[in-house]
Amino acid sequence: MRKLSLLLSAIFLLAYTIGCEQDDKFVDFTDSIVAPSNLAMLFDVSSDNSGNVKLTPSAEGASSFDIDFGDGSEGVTDISVGNSVEHIFTEGSFVVILTARGLNDLNSTASFNLDVTFKAPVNLTVTIENDPVVSKKVNVIATADYAINFEVYFGEQGNDSPVTANIGEVASYVYSEAGTYFIRVVAKGPAIATAEYTVDFEAVVLVQPTNSAPNPPQNETNVISIFSDKYTNIDGANYFPDWGQGNQGSSWSEFQLNEDNMLQYANLSYQGMDWSSNPQNVSSMEYIHLDVYTAEVANLRISLISQSNGERAVETQLTQDSWTSIDIPIAEFTSQNNFTINDIFQIKLESSKFFAGNGVDGTIFVDNVYFWKKPAGVSPLVGSWKLATNGLALGVGPNLSDLSWWNYSVGGGRPCIDDDLYVFNADGTFQNILGSDTWVEGWQGASPDGCGSPITPHDGSAQATWSSTDTTVTLNGVGAYLGIPKVTDTGELSTPNDAPSSITYQMSLSNDNNTLEVHVDLGWGVWYYKFEK
Repeated sequence: MRKLSLLLSAIFLLAYTIGCEQDDKFVDFTDSIVAPSNLAMLFDVSSDNSGNVKLTPSAEGASSFDIDFGDGSEGVTDISVGNSVEHIFTEGSFVVILTARGLNDLNSTASFNLDVTFKAPVNLTVTIENDPVVSKKVNVIATADYAINFEVYFGEQGNDSPVTANIGEVASYVYSEAGTYFIRVVAKGPAIATAEYTVDFEAVVLVQPTNSAPNPPQNETNVISIFSDKYTNIDGANYFPDWGQGNQGSSWSEFQLNEDNMLQYANLSYQGMDWSSNPQNVSSMEYIHLDVYTAEVANLRISLISQSNGERAVETQLTQDSWTSIDIPIAEFTSQNNFTINDIFQIKLESSKFFAGNGVDGTIFVDNVYFWKKPAGVSPLVGSWKLATNGLALGVGPNLSDLSWWNYSVGGGRPCIDDDLYVFNADGTFQNILGSDTWVEGWQGASPDGCGSPITPHDGSAQATWSSTDTTVTLNGVGAYLGIPKVTDTGELSTPNDAPSSITYQMSLSNDNNTLEVHVDLGWGVWYYKFEK
């Protein structure tokens, strides 16, 4: 009997030891969980003098909610995400307490003021404006005494459903077409009576850009510039040669925004640029670049035209209401029917809609038209990198084939690290560009782990340089890092004060040098990162 007891004790001790080892890995995972954030509450008040209010809670990272109605009654617990509760309030002012419950017993609490009155809304004031950034988007703000929310009927045919917002907040709608619409705003409180405002309002297309195109990054020695304020443009360029497009209703003008000159082509059929008196041999160039802004045009055909062998076109898609930076490899033109580029004298810009025979298109703004090539001898590491969006981006495990201890993919709940940039400059300097927030952890003094202001020295302030071989890249400078700052080539940091003066990573490039994979082998495990340009 004693032998049996000893055997059972040994089995129990072995199981406990294994469980502890597994718990250590689980603690690493749970340490990354953060409390719910951005708590919000939408109040929807019945207009029948009943005092019935529908409460819809929301938060980032919540798994359930508790609501204390603030009127002395029993609250509601364990409300599932996406669900609502209804409660009858008497007339009065209440402070509603929302508790958002997350994983690992992490909770967040917020309070919201609710005024319940059976008086009809009065002193309704409505502000309606076109959105300053998005075409055909209209924003409505309504305020009124004794109102809790408001509904906006935007008047587009086929859509009779109102957009609802709390009083004093914004209700927005994007129309399918620009035009004048009959808008009706209804302010609601607990009473049956409501207050209304109606108006005819014009939703407009934002034809003109509100900001300049990105500043061109190329050195002038590697550029043949056709039109750009940054570079010296070639002589003899005509930006409206009039090949008959005026007969199609198209027009041209120069447009200036904050002293930045750009070309405006309205009612686009086809437009172009001509420098026939000064043809350019662009055979030493690798790309043609254009920045194009539009609110209406979906696709653009860009043609290079040779004096000796005609034209070849490449079609590209445009992003509406923003600048599209276009870099087309010259090889996409020369691969078409033995096209040569020794005497390029024109560029044609043609709406794909017009090319298909469907009439003229909208307006485009064009800036920074130039041919360019990469500087000789530049490392493929030169450029700005961010975490790769395709597949696993970060991970740690016993080896590169097994990153199961912890791993992360972009979009997995840490947006403040998804947009961090790691910049290898051509002059040998290195930058961590983190913006206003990045992922910070307890070893840095953060509590809890989560998105927060960068912490010295891992805050992008390092005066850092870089060097590389075919298989390694080394960062020199206290606070410079790739991926996660706590990981060095000798171990994991326990305090920012121990940040080393240099870190060497094993690296490999793929996907035409647009994908960078690095890892650090610490003996007991391997950290792995994947980046993209």
